[in-house]
Order: sequence, then structure tokens, then C-alpha cells
Amino acid sequence: MTSLLCTLGGELYGFDAASVDEVVRMPWVTAVAESPADVRGVVDYRGSLVVVIDPALRLLGALRPMSVDAFLVVLRAGPDRVALVVDQVHGLRDAVARPPPDAFTAPPFVVGHVEDDAGNLVTLLDVTTLLRDDVRELVVRTRTSQQVLA
Repeated sequence: MTSLLCTLGGELYGFDAASVDEVVRMPWVTAVAESPADVRGVVDYRGSLVVVIDPALRLLGALRPMSVDAFLVVLRAGPDRVALVVDQVHGLRDAVARPPPDAFTAPPFVVGHVEDDAGNLVTLLDVTTLLRDDVRELVVRTRTSQQVLA
């Protein structure tokens, strides 16, 4: 499997490259009232609204300040697109994912691990499972509201 490797809060994570549409520099993000804590807002991505999610809350336990130096990884999560905030993007890596060790109870969004070129462990994530139910609901509402307006 080819994975896109990224850094978030000093930790290495990877996403299935087949689900990645594009990596972009942090654009202007419009806040959404009464949205879940890890939803930073929405962006106009090629004429469509895409929900911007900061996975730091789910992965690291706390939100971080938004940085103009960050990147958005635009991914397909089922029929929807979402944009995840990451600190850095390190490129693609072809490797066979190893499942988490038996002694380690991994959350359902961790699909395995690979090593980067320096031998560092990279945690591979499933973006669809990474999204909490309330976030997924907002993503679906955003998509369906755009279809009604089209």
C-alpha cells in the first residue's frame, strides 16, 4: 500500500494515498457555529465546501492553535471529502502495513504501522473511522446542503 506520510504534533501518521485528493497550504478557514470541537470550519475546495478537521484532538488529546504554516490533506471519506490539518507532509511511502501488536489495543482508526526511510514508526490511519459520529454527521450535512443549492 502506498501511504502519504505526515507529522502531527511531532508524531508520524500515514493515510492511504489512494484516498488523498491533494495537499494544500493552509487557506483561510471559515468557522462554523456550534460545530464539534475538532471541526475548525470549512474551506472552498475547487468550488465545494469541505469540512476542515483537526485530528489532534482525537490523536493527541488536545487541540492546538491553527498555524499558517500547516497543511490541509484533502481526502475522500466514503462519498465525502474532508480536509485534515497536519503540521508537515513528508511524501509517499510504499510499504506493507504491519498490524498493531497483539498486546496493543489499537483504536479502530489505526489500521497498522510502517517504517519511514529513517526507521521511525508511522501509524497508519483510516480517515473514515477517524471521524467521530458528530463530525461525520456535519460532513454529510455539508454535502447534502450543497446538493440542494446546486
